[in-house]
Amino acid sequence: FHFGTRRRMGNSQARTTGKVLAAGLIPAKGLLPSQIVTATKDTLDHFNATSASRRSRKDLRLSNGSRNFTCACFSKGKTLLVAGDADGYVYFYRCDGAEILQVHRAHDSAITVLHWCRRVGNSPERLLTGCRNGTVKLWDVEKGVCVHTLAAHTDPVYSVAFSPDGRHIASGSFDKRLHVWRVTDGKRVKTHKGEGGIFEVCWNVDGTKIAACYSNNAVNVIDFDA
Repeated sequence: FHFGTRRRMGNSQARTTGKVLAAGLIPAKGLLPSQIVTATKDTLDHFNATSASRRSRKDLRLSNGSRNFTCACFSKGKTLLVAGDADGYVYFYRCDGAEILQVHRAHDSAITVLHWCRRVGNSPERLLTGCRNGTVKLWDVEKGVCVHTLAAHTDPVYSVAFSPDGRHIASGSFDKRLHVWRVTDGKRVKTHKGEGGIFEVCWNVDGTKIAACYSNNAVNVIDFDA
C-alpha cells in the first residue's frame, strides 16, 4: 500500500482522514467480502477491497481522550489494532466496533514504532514497542506485561522486526546502528553500524540475513549467524 490519504483498489479509490499509520487485508469470510482496514492518527476505517466503498468509520478520539496517534499496527488476524501516542501510551482496540480493550503506559516519551509478532509454536502473542528515547520493549500481550527492555540505542528507534522463527529481534535507530537481540533473555547478540540513520529493518524468509535502509539512501544486507 501507498501510505497516503487515498487508497486505490483496482479502478476504485477510497479516502481516509489523513496519513495511514497501518493497513491490512481481511480475507473474505462467508457472505462478507474481503476488506481493507486502515488506521490514521484518529480514525479506523473498513473498506470493501473490491469496490473501495467505505463500510465503516470509527473516531478513535471518542474513547482515548482526544489523543492523536503517532504509529499503529494490526494483530496478525487483523482483529486487534494497537496504537501508540506522543506521551508513551499504547492502546489496544477491537477492530470490529473499535472497542477499546486496554491502555498501557509503555514508555516515558513518544512511541515511534509498533510491531506485532504472530504466535510461533507455544510462544505467547508478543508486541514490540519502540520509543523516541531509543528504548525498545518486548511485551507479552496476553499477560499485558513487559518481558524485556532493550536499551542500547541513543536516538529514536524507527523500525523493529522479529526473525521468522520468533527467536530474535532486529532494531534500527537514527543512531546509525542495527542491533539484534535474543528474545529469551533480552541480550544483544549482534551490532552493525552504517553511515546514516536507519528507517527500516527486515529479515529474509529463512532468518539468515537482515536488511537495513539508511537515511543516506544506502541499503545494507547483514549476514546473521545465530
